[in-house]
Amino acid sequence: MTEIGDSPRIVLVVEDDALVRYSVVELIEAEGFEVLEARDADDALSLLEECSEDVAVLFTDINMPGSMDGRDLMRVVADRWPHIIPFMTSGRAYVSDSTIPSPGRFFIKPYQVTEIAAAFRAVSRRTG
Repeated sequence: MTEIGDSPRIVLVVEDDALVRYSVVELIEAEGFEVLEARDADDALSLLEECSEDVAVLFTDINMPGSMDGRDLMRVVADRWPHIIPFMTSGRAYVSDSTIPSPGRFFIKPYQVTEIAAAFRAVSRRTG
């Protein structure tokens, strides 16, 4: 687990493809982060209702089934939990970094987990 200041900082990974989700969770954990995982926006919001104060980063796919996609999830999280930094990813859509609340970013799939982890560390240091 990554500790910033006195509180644990957690990455919430939201990905509907179970194999991709499993892989990215494993790789992010190997980079030293604690990770929560959700298969869609509804699962993510349920998790955030329980432990939003410990979550520092949202890492969400854009295209997902369910009541909302990753863009909608990002907007809800930004409104309800503005301390959570959003990062988005997709292999089929592109989102300009300027549409993501700063200092969040967009990563196109396939991405390098080391690059994502470095971005998570940079924002965690700024918020911790």
